[in-house]
Amino acid sequence: MEVLVGAARTQLVGLAEDRRKKVGGMTERFEMEWDGHRYFLSPQGFYDVRTFLKPPEAIHQHLKAAYARELEIVFQTERNVPLLLKHSRLAKDLGHLDLAERITEQALSAEPQNCIAIARLSSILRAKGQPRQALEATGRIPDGAQTHAVLTSRAAALCDLDRWPEADKIIRRALGRLSGRPKPEATEALSVFQRIRHSQSR
Repeated sequence: MEVLVGAARTQLVGLAEDRRKKVGGMTERFEMEWDGHRYFLSPQGFYDVRTFLKPPEAIHQHLKAAYARELEIVFQTERNVPLLLKHSRLAKDLGHLDLAERITEQALSAEPQNCIAIARLSSILRAKGQPRQALEATGRIPDGAQTHAVLTSRAAALCDLDRWPEADKIIRRALGRLSGRPKPEATEALSVFQRIRHSQSR
């Protein structure tokens, strides 16, 4: 383990130069280097750029910790809302929930009615075990303007609070707005719907 840490001190490359791989001026993905290997970050974690394999757990944990330090810089300096939301999603998926919440709120300070950000914030708060706050977050968007993502997050929070009839009503609205859309877009809403059906069969 000492060898790994020692190598990390000398080999880890930060965001200072090209940690964000760009194509045509647009950010494509976040990359980091460790011990001569380059890794890209996905919602499932870090993967080797060349082999697409996940690194050993010790290296993966070190990369996660390094990325958490980078998120602090993102929070302090980034003002581009799509990039903030991309980092908040990755932070949430990696379990950095407090940072994910702060970065999402940063995005909302610029665009208070951003439905993607509201749904993300609600999801983060639920992951932190705060369903009431998650429900309140969805209320920042007027009822008539709530997208399927906000409605799904609202229904999920209601499920967490055992408010099943309300959750059922809300998720049906979400599914109605997803009618005719590609099936992958409805995955989360269908999962909440199945959760409600399961509760009713007990």
